[in-house]
Amino acid sequence: MKQKQRSLICFETEDYLANPRYPSEPLLQRGGPDSGMPPPYLVATGQAGHALVGIDIGSKFSRVATFEGDKFDSFSSNQVPSIAGRLSNGNLVVGRHPTSDTVNVIQHFRKLIGTDWFVEAECGFYSAEMFTELLIKRMINVATASLARPVSKAVLTVPVTFTSNQRKLLRAAGEAAGVNILQLINEPTAAAFYHCYQELRRDSNMKILVYHLGAGTFAASVMEFQHGLLEVKSTIGDDTLAGEAFVAEMVHWMVETFESDSGHKMERTPATIWKLIRAAEQAIYDLHTAGQAHVRVTNLDVQATGPNVRSKTHAYLMASISLSEYHELIEPIIARTLSVVDQVIADSNTQANQIDQILLLGDTRTLTPFFRRFYDRFSNATIFPASPNTYPVCGAALQAALLNHSVRDYVVWDVISEPVWVEEASGELKQVISRATPLPVTAYHKCESPTATVNMHVLQGCKEKATLSDVTVSNCPPTTAGETKVEVQFIADADGIIDYRAKHIGLDSMLPVHAIDGQPTLSNGFSEAKRTKTFDDSRLNRLARILNTTPLTVLNVLRARGYSIEAIKNGTAIESMLRNLKLSRLESKKGTSTTDDLIEDSTSQDQENLRKNA
Repeated sequence: MKQKQRSLICFETEDYLANPRYPSEPLLQRGGPDSGMPPPYLVATGQAGHALVGIDIGSKFSRVATFEGDKFDSFSSNQVPSIAGRLSNGNLVVGRHPTSDTVNVIQHFRKLIGTDWFVEAECGFYSAEMFTELLIKRMINVATASLARPVSKAVLTVPVTFTSNQRKLLRAAGEAAGVNILQLINEPTAAAFYHCYQELRRDSNMKILVYHLGAGTFAASVMEFQHGLLEVKSTIGDDTLAGEAFVAEMVHWMVETFESDSGHKMERTPATIWKLIRAAEQAIYDLHTAGQAHVRVTNLDVQATGPNVRSKTHAYLMASISLSEYHELIEPIIARTLSVVDQVIADSNTQANQIDQILLLGDTRTLTPFFRRFYDRFSNATIFPASPNTYPVCGAALQAALLNHSVRDYVVWDVISEPVWVEEASGELKQVISRATPLPVTAYHKCESPTATVNMHVLQGCKEKATLSDVTVSNCPPTTAGETKVEVQFIADADGIIDYRAKHIGLDSMLPVHAIDGQPTLSNGFSEAKRTKTFDDSRLNRLARILNTTPLTVLNVLRARGYSIEAIKNGTAIESMLRNLKLSRLESKKGTSTTDDLIEDSTSQDQENLRKNA
């Protein structure tokens, strides 16, 4: 049955399967006083015939798989592109291949989860989390149509570089898509779990190195598989060494070649960069299939220069590159990935000659010329090239079956991939949870409390430390210098999501804790290609604080209340809302209305209208 999909983003059409044999809502037996029946209780969950799936949200493609009856079904013919497209009518579609009606394409938005990145469309403003939510909905529809029954639970793969806040937002996106997220599993761990289940005996004893070179992320992990227990010893991720880095090197080569041959300076406009990226991706594909690539890009924006000439014009690029020349370009990237491998082996207290198997997860055509590097480093290991289209998503499906007790006698023990820090009063950072700590884990931090309130700034990351939360502990016992009576607990669950508790050490009683996750401010404007500041961000942030919500939600509230995109951009809508709030405060003193009424009307009803806008 064809049905209009009600969602945050305007879908043109969407497939929806309704199966009355498997209702998605629980069945309740009603009763009560004088009814002759017992009180209301849950007769059945309505999920006995539902499916459990694993979902791999990739940088280029997303996939869904299930494990039932000792068989995997990855629906390989139904992989969905991880892109959003802007249509000519201003609407957006997610998870669809571009068509003639697609004006431009938005890629790689998964890594932007938790940042201030957003785009505008005719019906509102959309973040990476919103795109991810709709992408997960699309994957659930694919699985539902293939299995002919509803999907109620899922395990999602996640890059090892994701912080606690990003993991929390990814889980929230899955829950908002209408599916119960059982767990988040790191991509290399999921791939290794599938490999161990398929290729190894349960009583095997192996040390495994996973080398995961994806389109948007790179990670190296050392694991040990022994009698059904897959234990991650250490894992390190670096998004700057992913497949995007190879495309960037090819783009740099194209720019240098053009400027050297033509003598003109190429303008780095969004349109030009997009053309070069598309040409670079095609050239890399041609190199791996034919051994040589011919690059031709037209209508490039260039700066014409000369004795009496200085103006913008258009030009074209024609060049050729061989596979050996391409290997020279990407040699530094491969060398850096191998240095990460050396580091992860050292962190796991493992010797290179103790590695029994190497799981190479990525484009085999890219990695084949560098196999010799692995043979030289790991002379005792067996190399297994693995498909990124199958291993992570099937590992996630296997983990879903394990959590649902369909698979037994296996245990997956992952680690936290990014360390957690606390900023001391002196400004120094203290590491509370180190990298490669097994999950789940509870860490403790004792602190002084000169006043009744303790404020803590929590960060996470290795190279770049991102703000996780601002934690406030109340009702603290006053102490003197050097005396500690407050203990803060950092509780990291199996997903790598961190929560906080605090207690009085002397009385062993819990203290109130309030944590505010780091909220990015919208300081980069409105265009996904090139962002320019168009209004006073301080006014938007002030309005967000008054409404007790995020700046992006404020923008969507303004759009839902009828303000045009242009009015929001130039700040007119923001000033109008601030004036209305000020007037509502004055009227509230007369008893006619309250600010809370306006806030509730702005944040709940309008957001509900926005969700129904399709």
